[in-house]
Amino acid sequence: MPATATSLDLGQNLILRNLLTGENAIRRLNGTSLTVEKYTTAVPDLNWQLVGAGDFNSDNNSDLVWRNQATGQNVIWLMNGTSLSSGVSIDSVPDLSWRIAGVGDFNRDGNSDLVWRNTASGQNAIWLMNGTTVTTGSFIEPLPDGNWQISGTGDFNRDGNSDLVWRHTASGQNVIWLMNGTTVTTGVLTHQVQDPNWRIQAVGDFNNDSNSDLVWRNTATHQAVIWLMSGTDVATTVFTSVPETNWQIVGSGNFPLLALAANYAAGRFPSGVDVADFNGDGKLDLAVTNDNVSVLLGNGNGTFQTAVNYAVGRSPKSISASDFNGDGKPDLAVTNVSSNTVSVLLGNGNGTFQTAVDYTAGTTPYGISAGDFNGDGKPDLAVTNNNFSGTVSVLLGNGNGTFQTAINYTVGRSPFFISAGDFNGDIQLDLVVTNLNDGTLSVLLNQA
Repeated sequence: MPATATSLDLGQNLILRNLLTGENAIRRLNGTSLTVEKYTTAVPDLNWQLVGAGDFNSDNNSDLVWRNQATGQNVIWLMNGTSLSSGVSIDSVPDLSWRIAGVGDFNRDGNSDLVWRNTASGQNAIWLMNGTTVTTGSFIEPLPDGNWQISGTGDFNRDGNSDLVWRHTASGQNVIWLMNGTTVTTGVLTHQVQDPNWRIQAVGDFNNDSNSDLVWRNTATHQAVIWLMSGTDVATTVFTSVPETNWQIVGSGNFPLLALAANYAAGRFPSGVDVADFNGDGKLDLAVTNDNVSVLLGNGNGTFQTAVNYAVGRSPKSISASDFNGDGKPDLAVTNVSSNTVSVLLGNGNGTFQTAVDYTAGTTPYGISAGDFNGDGKPDLAVTNNNFSGTVSVLLGNGNGTFQTAINYTVGRSPFFISAGDFNGDIQLDLVVTNLNDGTLSVLLNQA
């Protein structure tokens, strides 16, 4: 099977099951090597077969489909990333001649459906699903020759309909049934692979061209090959490998690193945000600039309470959390573009803040960073003044929550964001500033 050295950045992941230990893994391609691996819940009972993946709760995260080849039970694992969220039992099929052969959307309702093949009779059927509930079962064209096996589902003509991939285990022929819903419109022969050790083990879009591709595994050599498809034709092939003998590729899916966004009301024109534990409960909270400053206390499970607002200057933009008065409780500092000030709100340690105190900065202060810039152990503030004169204001802290008069340093035009770090290894904080209208960065080394 010829191959070219093409590097892939996969949105799709390969799903593997260890047929000896019952371990299950989800792997990403790094270049053409399967090097990034995440284990999910093991199932030592090898009667349970991992038969496919689809999205059964519309969260854009693939879920795993299981069938017990001893009892006929069927279960869908609803996944959160690569972690099991919950398992849902669906209708059992005690006749063990029926096997789940694929997962796809055959009525374009956004819900994954299940494809069945009867290995004894050659009958084929599709369960149209509503989430994890079977709404209707529909027989499709039978194929009595038991050498024909359904290898997976995908969209090979970009019409939004799932199509069926077949492989003939005796002749090595491979055929794609182009589908219109649950009706076969035509069958298309694709490249023949006569070596019976090569098996199609997954179908997915591995190069983000909206055309499904085929993943092959050689059961003798354990080589794996991805056929990047153009319609029903092979455009190019890419070698990778799954060297472990007991690991079998059982499908592909999308297991995003980040969950779908949960949105929280945060006032008009929210701009800056910082994170700290403002009420001392060990859970991270949020502080956001908008027309005011909104504080959203965290529940510790990734959700947040309703925002509580605090008045600051006009047009607040950037925000920084630090302990400015040495009481062990996080405080806030905010730049106010239209007031030409910095507002400091001292924290009470219970999630509430005292009335803001304003300090003069330069013209249109925007970015802000907190750090000990003069080595006295007290947090100071550095603020960008977003105007053509181009300055950064440094306000040295007194350690009691108050600050001294700003000292200005020249940088590029329209300085915007600012960050502090030790860039020359002298254990003193330096500053780096982005200059919006210069297309430059200004680095200010600390000479304290």
